[in-house]
Amino acid sequence: SRNLKILKLRNCNLETLDINFLDFSNFARLEYLDLSFNKLEQISSQTTSSFRMIRSLILSYNHISLFGLTRTLRLSLIDLSFNRLNNFTNTLFLPSESPKIIINNNKINNITIDSFKDFIN
Repeated sequence: SRNLKILKLRNCNLETLDINFLDFSNFARLEYLDLSFNKLEQISSQTTSSFRMIRSLILSYNHISLFGLTRTLRLSLIDLSFNRLNNFTNTLFLPSESPKIIINNNKINNITIDSFKDFIN
């Protein structure tokens, strides 16, 4: 597992990510994580703190309404499309990383005027 770079857990009926059961920090070289087409409802910052080396995080087609990140991430792509997010604020993502963020087909009804002010292209 130390050399694994790509992990696809698509369509596995996952409802939660229990880091006590599946600790992603044990995957030292993991760069691509695909958890799409599951039943995940929230991803906490505690969970994402174990995503240290992941560059692409695919969470599309879940039921996510709460999503948290930590400053230890190196993400270049976050796909949260087809979920249940309803807010988008500049605290949801880290501007210093400037990831590509895909949020289409959510239930977003609140985007603050400052949501994108810290992002640099």
